[in-house]
Amino acid sequence: MVPLIGYVDRLSARPGERIAAKVSSQLNQPYRADLVRIIHADPNPAAPGIKLEEVPAGFAGTYGSRFQPIHSGSCGVVTPANLLALPDPCTIVLRMQPWLLDGRPQTVLAINGGPILSVAPEGASLELGGNRVLVAAPMLKRCWYELRVVAE
Repeated sequence: MVPLIGYVDRLSARPGERIAAKVSSQLNQPYRADLVRIIHADPNPAAPGIKLEEVPAGFAGTYGSRFQPIHSGSCGVVTPANLLALPDPCTIVLRMQPWLLDGRPQTVLAINGGPILSVAPEGASLELGGNRVLVAAPMLKRCWYELRVVAE
């Protein structure tokens, strides 16, 4: 379990612009926020190792913990002990916001031996057992979609 999760509302800013940090903590104690410059970050024993350099920042300091439920994104991998048996009938619901619609299909759900759900600018596709179904409904970057796979 991850006790502290955070993200920023934008990935870059010009001098004088603000970046807001959103933090959710499951700790029962304060946490410390600092700004660091990554010199090198390869933990491989044959590599130089992890080296961080602290950089002065106006936000640096200690903050009280507060739990704020968030739904972290990007990737989740589940490795079941046995082959995943889907019930019959079954509905899989996925809420997603595509940010990388660059013309290539982007897999948003894949079950080993089961369905593969992908999105692209022209719509969503479902592959299963060598068959492919395309829902030709154009998708837009940064818009929320709910995709449902209903199987019997």
